[in-house]
Amino acid sequence: MQHKDQYGKILLKASIALLPLCVGVLAVLITLLLVTDIPFPRFSVSLFSVFFGALFWLAALYFKTLYRFYFSSVFLLQTGCLLLLHDAGLGFLPYKALWPFFMIFIAVSFVVSGYIRYRRGKPSYIVPAAGFLVLGVVFLLFSADIITLSFISCVLFVFPLVCVPLGVTGLYWFVRTRIAAGAPDAV
Repeated sequence: MQHKDQYGKILLKASIALLPLCVGVLAVLITLLLVTDIPFPRFSVSLFSVFFGALFWLAALYFKTLYRFYFSSVFLLQTGCLLLLHDAGLGFLPYKALWPFFMIFIAVSFVVSGYIRYRRGKPSYIVPAAGFLVLGVVFLLFSADIITLSFISCVLFVFPLVCVPLGVTGLYWFVRTRIAAGAPDAV
């Protein structure tokens, strides 16, 4: 029993350096894949990701109260599976167009780790997940050329359509709450 506790402490100390190092190395490798034409051996980055994703999942099962392992493992496993499919020739997009999927994977990782921790949806996990999901889907639409308009042109067109109604609604809400509170300087 003493050896098990000692192994647990060693694994926990190693994970403090290994977790960010692994995710950082993977981020650098994926960035090099996406931005440059540096040829990596097929399946090297994807197997690296799947291996460490499985390792962190086992660590999460071992350390039942450390939920950062679930987040990292879900993200790495999704990334590894996507890259495995792409390396196997089943990829429908070039490497340079895959980056929005990673934002979607972050959203899924937030939801999974939050659900495992609390056994229900928790706003502190769902709200960032929703933000990453929306951004990932929007960027994927542009990256996959589903929306052929340039991103800047679309932002310049959509920004007033979203901000003007939000501003009018906010102003209306502000005036209504001031009137309801009986403010002396209300309109």
